[in-house]
Amino acid sequence: MLVWVLDPEKYADAAVHDRYLVPLASHAGVLLVVLNQVDRLDAAAAAACLADLRGLLDREGLAGTPLMAVSARTGTGVADLRGELARRVAARRAASERLTADVRSIAGELHAFCPDDSGQEPGRGDGAALEADLVDALTGAAGVPAVAAAVERSAVRDGVARTGWPLVRWTRKLRPDPLARLHLGDERARTSLPPAGPVELAAVATAVRRARDVVGDGLPQAWRDDLRRTVEDAEGTLPDRLDRAVAGTDLGPDRVPLWQRAVGGLQWVLALVALAGALWLLVLVALGFFQLDDVVPLPRTLGIPLPTLLLAGGLLAGLLLALIARPLARLRARRRGRAAARRLRSAVDAVAENELLAPMAAVRADADRFRNAVAAAAR
Repeated sequence: MLVWVLDPEKYADAAVHDRYLVPLASHAGVLLVVLNQVDRLDAAAAAACLADLRGLLDREGLAGTPLMAVSARTGTGVADLRGELARRVAARRAASERLTADVRSIAGELHAFCPDDSGQEPGRGDGAALEADLVDALTGAAGVPAVAAAVERSAVRDGVARTGWPLVRWTRKLRPDPLARLHLGDERARTSLPPAGPVELAAVATAVRRARDVVGDGLPQAWRDDLRRTVEDAEGTLPDRLDRAVAGTDLGPDRVPLWQRAVGGLQWVLALVALAGALWLLVLVALGFFQLDDVVPLPRTLGIPLPTLLLAGGLLAGLLLALIARPLARLRARRRGRAAARRLRSAVDAVAENELLAPMAAVRADADRFRNAVAAAAR
């Protein structure tokens, strides 16, 4: 509270009222105005002075502010002033103690909703294993193995087409690209992956429940219910978020290896060699039909006519080269499939963190903050 001490000579000073008392009109309940030196006035003058000061205070919005008359020299009214101060202080202390007692009582009732304070953070010891299990389950439910297998089959299809016999490469185009059928590459669109089956859904439910139980270890039932509701809300949007994460994942650059380009170029050379041999044989057949086969000499190598050697050699060499390149193409396809699986797993890991683990951790953090706040209120 604020105690303003005035005297009979300057109790109406405009500077005191305009600068100090009027701006404090909103705090009238915590103000006390004292008129000192009343011993210098007779009874009539003192009453008139108090009445005038009371009128000033009322007009200034301080009608609720008490006014007392004292004399510090004679002691008149000092006991009343001391008693008023003691009453105000006692009332404030009593209110403060009453509020403190109420807060401590409520803190005692809220203690039943506080988590264990054993000094051990639940779920920290096996948090990495739990997260790995959860990501494994979500990876299966999101169709990541199917996408990785499609990437591998697509890479095999393209690699075999690039390194195979050039004249029959077009037949590969008749087979649809297994990766293109999944409609990946746009996180705003849905994929064509089949929905998760009962086995995958059961694995996800088990992993989520285990993570929720570990995070909720030591939490009272109210916080466990909050944790369960949080997880249920996240599970409602989980399939769509997983599908969009898979659809928007960059599966890595599909650069054509130099060795495949080289093998493809060599296949064209061998095809041209075989074609040259075939055309040569056709020319010889035509010349034989017209009995002009002696006009053009027929070179031989190891007793084999050169055109036949070119045709057979080109075909056999191309077939052998395609057979050698096929396992190399499969090896590259497996590497690309594993790289795509790693990228997809990272995307699923981000979904697990944002949609499940982070919300569960937030509930745990809220419970810990609640416990600390209740402990502070109880002190």
